[in-house]
Amino acid sequence: MIEHKIDNAEGVLNTVIITAIHGKYIERCLKTFSETTNREEHRIIFVDAPSFQPHENLYPLVKDYVDVYIKTEKNYGFSKSVNLALGMVFTPYFSIIHDDCWFIHKGWWNELKEMLDKNPDMLMIQPTSLNRRGPLRDGPEFISEEEYQKVIRDSGHSGISLSEVYCMLFKKEWIDLMGLFDESIPMVGPEDMEIWRLARAMNKFTGGTGQVGVFHKGIGRADSNGGGADPVIHLRTKLNPFDRKWGKFDDIPGYGNLTGSDNIQPTMPNLIRQL
Repeated sequence: MIEHKIDNAEGVLNTVIITAIHGKYIERCLKTFSETTNREEHRIIFVDAPSFQPHENLYPLVKDYVDVYIKTEKNYGFSKSVNLALGMVFTPYFSIIHDDCWFIHKGWWNELKEMLDKNPDMLMIQPTSLNRRGPLRDGPEFISEEEYQKVIRDSGHSGISLSEVYCMLFKKEWIDLMGLFDESIPMVGPEDMEIWRLARAMNKFTGGTGQVGVFHKGIGRADSNGGGADPVIHLRTKLNPFDRKWGKFDDIPGYGNLTGSDNIQPTMPNLIRQL
């Protein structure tokens, strides 16, 4: 099921692909996105697919916010769910955002765009997670603009939580070079490494910054690793397609350095360092 409000629009810079992870947080995601961006510059596509958290049809909750609504009958995983929407991207940028993100800083998207534009070889940039592993991990879910600016100023790079695919801004050049995402790479785990590895294979980069922050609820370990199975064993099982394509994930060589901004650093999958 696909429902369109618009097919094209002048002045639209960015196609936002929002995927259902929890379902119950989608209104907060869409409402805060609209409040902190110039909504006329963004075309929102929502992919409503069954996920880790069972939920009802979300159309009644999202219909006033989204431009394209896609409903699937099963959970196809990250790559196929996003691919359903990538074919509709005609804008110079596209974003992939999980529905358990929310935003409090007006202008955050434009700040990411400016950093991305300064680095011609960088195809994707992501903000830091303020709460999960960042400076507000034990703090409130909403803060004022003044508090936000203080957190960003004081945390520097120390609060960066990168290489998680909850919120990413891409240049459309990504699609032109890479095509669609590999649907053999499963959900939760290797998809962040797949994105990073694809960029490196084309002598491009993905980057992250601690100067722009968003909130990210995240999923519990039991949801993400198969109901509480040993996370290393479970991840290794899911990495088999990645290994066959790229070689052992823990043998990935160094990833170089970005130039052009002191506020950006290359991303590298956190899981490589953790296991």
